[in-house]
Amino acid sequence: MRKRGRAHRGKGDTAGHLCAGRGRALRWVMLPVYVVVVAVVAVAALMVAPPPAAQAGDFVFQGRGWGSGVGMSQWGAWGAAQDGKDYRWILDFYYPGTTLEALPEQDVTVKVKISSEPWLSVTTITQDYRQVDLAPVVTPFTLVKKNSSGEHTEQIPVGAFFNVFPKDGKVYLNVAVGDAAVEKGPFDWIEVRPTSREGRVKVELRTAGGWVTSGAREYWGAMRVVPSSQAGSLNLFNIVLMEQYLGSIGEVEYDWGQPGCRAYAPEAVKAQAVAARTYAVAELQSRDFIHDNQWDQAYLGYFTRGYCFETRFPGIPQAARDTAGLVLKYRGSYAVTYFSAHSGATPRPGRRAATRIWSPSPIPIACRARPLGSIRGGPAIRGLIGYRRRRSLRESGV
Repeated sequence: MRKRGRAHRGKGDTAGHLCAGRGRALRWVMLPVYVVVVAVVAVAALMVAPPPAAQAGDFVFQGRGWGSGVGMSQWGAWGAAQDGKDYRWILDFYYPGTTLEALPEQDVTVKVKISSEPWLSVTTITQDYRQVDLAPVVTPFTLVKKNSSGEHTEQIPVGAFFNVFPKDGKVYLNVAVGDAAVEKGPFDWIEVRPTSREGRVKVELRTAGGWVTSGAREYWGAMRVVPSSQAGSLNLFNIVLMEQYLGSIGEVEYDWGQPGCRAYAPEAVKAQAVAARTYAVAELQSRDFIHDNQWDQAYLGYFTRGYCFETRFPGIPQAARDTAGLVLKYRGSYAVTYFSAHSGATPRPGRRAATRIWSPSPIPIACRARPLGSIRGGPAIRGLIGYRRRRSLRESGV
């Protein structure tokens, strides 16, 4: 979960960029951990002690990157995997004090609010639609329509589709009957449910600015359309099994999940799968849904931007299967497993990193050795710990 730690540019936009090039001997070196001081006054304020002044003979490193320094560094996890560490080691390093446990229930579902382009920054996308087109894929789906008299169902065969649009604060349908379109409604909401686990739902979205140009997407699970709080618009939710959800999580560089690529790092992807699963479970303890974008974690769907995500990057759904049901717990509760791309970022002059990223309410951030406290109802394991990866002394000549 990035929590405003970066402008999410879409990991797949650079997929394959590490698939070529010469390897170098790298090793892990632990960075100094700077002390975090939490001042408890009328309003809590978070202050990070400045690093000590450099002395003669010291090497000085300056960090850069997209990240909050909170929780797991994804590139740090990738480096650990490249050095032969497994996902359990990575999780233990970035989320100290946690235990890896199995979910008590199978077939856990996730409710996800769908964005126009979840791989982009939230500043450029929307979750409000003027029209949603739905069609069954592989198997028929059941259309459920809810109005004042209750729920009513009908079967929609493969090959059919219909438009969903808002009117007078309600949901309406345009359904093809012969060569004509018949309007149905009003409804409080409608939901389509594939008749088997192999079925998917094809979705096309039109916003106030027009049709989403990336084209149709396909999702596992059910899709529910409801009126938006924004007049004249709709919201769309995907209700999907947790393991199918994790197979479409776009939170690592995609070539890490691409066998045969030099950057392939299945253990880092497994660590991400566990972190993503734990985060979703923890957040859904206190709210009804999570977002498919950087407000929570990027979720792209089975088919997106003209290709099948799961078949192009099979290591991502495989990581979900290899860690099926595993979550991190801290003192008996689900850990809030934040993560960001890097732990090397530094704040702009005159600004504190934590208050910039976590505003308006700064929260205490603990060093790796001291997991602390809670946020939004669940324990949050957070740290300002990182590694620097460098060439070996022999190769660099240092």
